[in-house]
Amino acid sequence: MNAAPDRIESQLIPYNHAGKWGFCNAEREIVIPCEYDQTLFFQDDLAIVRNGVAYADWHYGVINRLGEVVVPLEYSHINRFSEGLASARRFGKAALSFLDTSGNIRIHAAFQTAHSFSEGLAYVESLEHKKLTRRGFINTSGEYEIDRTSRFLESCTSDFQEGIAIMEFDMARGTFYSYLLRNGLPLRDSNGEYFFLNAAPFVNGIAGVWDESGAFRLINSRGETVFDAGFAYDNCSGEIHDGLLRVRKGKNRGFIDATGREVIPCMIDFFSIENFYEGLAKVQYDEHGAFGYVDKKLNSVIPPQFETAQDFSEGLACVQRGGLYGFINTDGEEVIPLQYNYAGDFGSYEVGFAWVRKNGLTFFIDREGREYGSV
Repeated sequence: MNAAPDRIESQLIPYNHAGKWGFCNAEREIVIPCEYDQTLFFQDDLAIVRNGVAYADWHYGVINRLGEVVVPLEYSHINRFSEGLASARRFGKAALSFLDTSGNIRIHAAFQTAHSFSEGLAYVESLEHKKLTRRGFINTSGEYEIDRTSRFLESCTSDFQEGIAIMEFDMARGTFYSYLLRNGLPLRDSNGEYFFLNAAPFVNGIAGVWDESGAFRLINSRGETVFDAGFAYDNCSGEIHDGLLRVRKGKNRGFIDATGREVIPCMIDFFSIENFYEGLAKVQYDEHGAFGYVDKKLNSVIPPQFETAQDFSEGLACVQRGGLYGFINTDGEEVIPLQYNYAGDFGSYEVGFAWVRKNGLTFFIDREGREYGSV
C-alpha cells in the first residue's frame, strides 16, 4: 500500500542533520529546525520530540506543525496518540496519565500501565500507594467499562481488535490465555471452554487456538470451531497472514487457509519458510544457505542470494548482501541500492518510509530511495 501523493506532499518528514532532528517537506527543505535528539512522524498534526542522549535523561514533549511546543519536554515517556489521547509519564514520576491533543491532561490517574486506545478502550493498571489496586479497560472519558470485578480479567497481551482482546492468566498448572469480549465476559468455544494453552489474534474473524492437550483448532469470533485439526500437525503458526496459516508435519511444512483446507500440502522440506506477505514467502533451502522468495505455488520467484531478508511490506523487502542493506521489489529488482549499514521495514514507523543507518547516521528514506538525513 503506497502513501497517497497529496499526503506525501503535505507531510512533514523527520530529518536528521548531523545527529539533530527536525522536519522537512517533500522537497527536503527544512521547515522545523533540527534541534531535537529524536523526532517521530506527525500524527493528528502533532509530533513527539525528545531531548537527552542518555536514557536516564530522556525528556519528551509534543510540537505542532508550526514547530510550537504544545506539551513541554517534561515527560520521561509519551506514547503515540491514538483516538486523540496518549499515555504519558512526567519526568521523575511513577504514574501515567493521558494527554489530549491540546496537551492537557484528559485522564488523570495513577496508572502503572497504560496501553494505547484501540476501538475506544485502553487497558490500564492503577497504582495507589505502590500497590496495584485496579486493572481493566477504560473509555476515552476515563471511566472503567471493564474491570477486575470480572473474574476473567487478568494481564492484557493484545488490545481490542475486531471486538476481542487477549488476556493472559498465570495458573498453578501454567500460563493460559482467554479471549475477552466487550461485555467483559470470555469468548467460549463450542465446548464451553474459554482457557487455552495458546491463542492467536483474530484475523478477519478467524483465530487459531490450542487446548490444554496441545490439539489445534480454528475458531470464529462466536467461538464456533471452523476447523478441528486435532493432533494432525506438530506445529501451527496460529496467525493467518495473506490468507494462509503455516503448519508442520515432522520436518515438512505446508499452509492451510481459514477453512483448514491444505492449500499447500505438508511436503515442503526447506530448512525454513516464513509466512506469506504480499504473495511471497521468504525461504532458506538449507541451514547455512542464502535467502530467497517463493510464491504460493512454491515457484522460486527471487532465487536465494541474500545473507538476510525480511518480509515484503508496501511492495518492498529489506535484504542484505555483502554486509550491506537495501530494498528489492517483488520481481527481485534492486530498487533501493544495497548501501546501508542497517535498515528497517517500510511502514514500521510510517506508511511510505523506512529507517536506515549509514556512516553512523540514522535517518528515513522514502520508497524512491530519497534520503532525509545529512552529515
